[in-house]
Amino acid sequence: MTIMKIKAIITAIALVALTTTSCDKFLEEKMVSYVAADSYYINAAGIEDGVEGAYSFMKYVWTNERSFSLTTFGTDAHSNGADGGYKSFNYYDNGLASDKDILQQVWDNLYRGINQCNAMIERAPNVPDMSADL
Repeated sequence: MTIMKIKAIITAIALVALTTTSCDKFLEEKMVSYVAADSYYINAAGIEDGVEGAYSFMKYVWTNERSFSLTTFGTDAHSNGADGGYKSFNYYDNGLASDKDILQQVWDNLYRGINQCNAMIERAPNVPDMSADL
């Protein structure tokens, strides 16, 4: 057998194997992206989900290079390299100004988290199965 025939046979077998198998049921998913706050945060589990979800806004503060510009520049823990546009946060020179886009982006994300927490604090007293432990 030639190499071309072997490749054709393997391709045919793979094509048949991949196209003839199937499952008995389709994957059933629960759509949660269109849930309104008034219908989701009505029990203790919903409030707990909302509180846990507030932590997601902190990832912007601790997971990228810009976050290090705001938290560790200007300390002994970090020194900037050859690249990056926020060296003024390390040097404390005249480029360090309140109009930097990084400041607005971080505060926007943090206030989204604060808004989420405030919504949970406001709704929690109205939840009938809420315990003091949460």
